[in-house]
Amino acid sequence: MGKRTKICLKLIISIVILCLIFFSVDIESCLAALSNIDIKVFVLLVLLYVIGQIISALKWKVIAERLEFKNNFFTYVKFYFKGMFFNTFLPTNVGGDVMKIAYLKKNDDNSAAIERAFVSVVTDRLSGVLVLVILAFVGVLCINTNDILRLLIISATLAVIFCLLLVLFLCCKKYEFENNILQKVIYYNKLFINRSIIPILLLSLCFHLLVIVIHILIGKTMHLDINLYYYLILYPVTAIAASLPVSLNGIGIKEAAYMYILNLISVTPSQGLIFVFCWNLVVLISSLLGAAFFIEKTD
Repeated sequence: MGKRTKICLKLIISIVILCLIFFSVDIESCLAALSNIDIKVFVLLVLLYVIGQIISALKWKVIAERLEFKNNFFTYVKFYFKGMFFNTFLPTNVGGDVMKIAYLKKNDDNSAAIERAFVSVVTDRLSGVLVLVILAFVGVLCINTNDILRLLIISATLAVIFCLLLVLFLCCKKYEFENNILQKVIYYNKLFINRSIIPILLLSLCFHLLVIVIHILIGKTMHLDINLYYYLILYPVTAIAASLPVSLNGIGIKEAAYMYILNLISVTPSQGLIFVFCWNLVVLISSLLGAAFFIEKTD
């Protein structure tokens, strides 16, 4: 299947889901929920998310330095915001990651630079997924929730634990693997299966907790009565669902996931839609900073 065909199919899926969503909500209820949003609070949300992205850039710098890349912190901030801009405005979930790999490789003349840049971006992503799964698992331990949702989170947690144990087992082996790709996977894992993983996970945790705070503030400004522990489930599950390569940039899937999970605690579909609309708008506005860095480059 060609690239254009895949994009068209994802676009169709996104449009179909969005149409189903809009037909399932009451427009007047949506406008009423939207009227509760405080502009001052919204500005704070954008500021918090920008700070979160700077924290993520710092995490990427820690990872990249472990892979022997030498750039100053501001360079990683610029690369990260440019990547976020591409992920938001291009019809792909990984366009920004590809751009970050290209930018990082461009600043390094080593022949293996592109491989190490790829590893840095993948490690950045995987560390985030690991923290998301842990947060969701903590959430299901703290509150009662839908049985299906609980099963999915526990299953994901067990899968992550299995993968971590497998990596640890392979890294402990002394012999050389015949498969060259497997050798490289083990080599790069050994770089992080030590104390250097701790600051990476802590920075990832800081970012995701900051995003959860943003979700809490959205809920508060909309006057939604949501248990704080439920946000530990809401954000991780929807973030992972939106990252699935099913629709265009997760559009449709993300909205449906938020509305479904919020509806489990009696938040109306209209309120759920406005909730995710506010979150999407925070990300969208923050992503525009990436465009400012492109303008800076051309001046």
